[in-house]
Amino acid sequence: QLQGDYYLVVEKLLSLGLACLTYDYLGTGSSIHDVDISDENQTLQVPLAWHDHIVDGSFYQLFFSYYFLFSNTLLVPVAISCLVQLSSVRRSLLN
Repeated sequence: QLQGDYYLVVEKLLSLGLACLTYDYLGTGSSIHDVDISDENQTLQVPLAWHDHIVDGSFYQLFFSYYFLFSNTLLVPVAISCLVQLSSVRRSLLN
């Protein structure tokens, strides 16, 4: 039962992480599925306060760990989606 509960908690945490990474913090109202979207708007627009955490690399390690730990589960697509979002962080945040 503990293993099942752990899985559910990780599932909720990954879903929350993905929701945070895909939230429209700038209020542009654009979607990645929009046809006329510019390249600049396809980058991940996260708050500047996240800079140290993004540059640190621990976010990436966390999602890769979940990817490998739960490789035979339905959590893999969510972990990969989080990594894809992190890979699209706008360049100016990394400076």
